[in-house]
Amino acid sequence: GRGSLAVSMQAAGNTQQELVGTSRGEVSASLSGGAISGTDIAATLSEASQRIVEGWALKEPARTNADTLSARFTIADGIASLADFSLRNSILTMTATGEIDLLRRSLDLRADPRLFTGTDGQTVGLPVPVVVSGPWQRPLIHPDLKDIRTNPAAAFEALKTMGLPEATAVAPGN
Repeated sequence: GRGSLAVSMQAAGNTQQELVGTSRGEVSASLSGGAISGTDIAATLSEASQRIVEGWALKEPARTNADTLSARFTIADGIASLADFSLRNSILTMTATGEIDLLRRSLDLRADPRLFTGTDGQTVGLPVPVVVSGPWQRPLIHPDLKDIRTNPAAAFEALKTMGLPEATAVAPGN
């Protein structure tokens, strides 16, 4: 794909670990016509009703095409705070926020992936954000269970509209 990158960073130290741990600055990136390798977000979201409890495993090789992707990070002490992330392709749109620990190479992100349902721009997504956490090589990806516990009936109804099979659907509290 084609992209642009703007970086304004500073760090101090004698080792890579010291440099990463003291890094400060801002990063903005954009991409068009590219892909995110390692996961197919649209396919994963389509499987949501089957994977809601057990979480998702990343499938190899997989990728998410990006017609457009943009991200803005602020970095302090080796922690990249993702303030503005947007991904879009013909079947998917996604926003995300959170933190990336550059020193420990771990993620703590909340994303809102949504599938386009037709030509009118309507989208469908999970009733709660998706949490992406853990080491960046193999993060855990699952619905934000805290949000599901806050309003389980609404979450259950939203899942049914996404195609949760009635035979496997058990209402909250049953």
